[in-house]
Amino acid sequence: MSIPWKLVELTLAELTFAFLGFAFALASAAVTCAADYPSRPIHLIVPYAAGGAADSVARVVAKQIGKAEGQTIVVENRGGGGSIIGTEFVNKSDPDGYTLLLGQSGPISINPAVYKKIPYDPEKDFAPICLTTSYPYIMV
Repeated sequence: MSIPWKLVELTLAELTFAFLGFAFALASAAVTCAADYPSRPIHLIVPYAAGGAADSVARVVAKQIGKAEGQTIVVENRGGGGSIIGTEFVNKSDPDGYTLLLGQSGPISINPAVYKKIPYDPEKDFAPICLTTSYPYIMV
């Protein structure tokens, strides 16, 4: 079974109008995205105590990204409650991109399986930005 394809012929005026509309849409998007982010310090919340592996990763990432962006990234450790305290803090903060979570497997995938009720939904309340580290887990 073949699909009939039909060529669409556009006049020069229609083609020009379409191009101008596309160019205007691009210009509007560029103006919208032109807000200077980050214009103030970013807070990277680590839901674990200071001095651990997550804290070390956060400080290396904060230093490198802060240097690349020309903005300070403040690492804040908010440990406790099986990483729920720090994760809930980020969930309740303004969704403006200035409070980020170093969301490792504990608060994002293990806690929902271990606790009956947690004050956040890792699938709906958070959006991944980048992968910082990966390592295997073995369940015994």
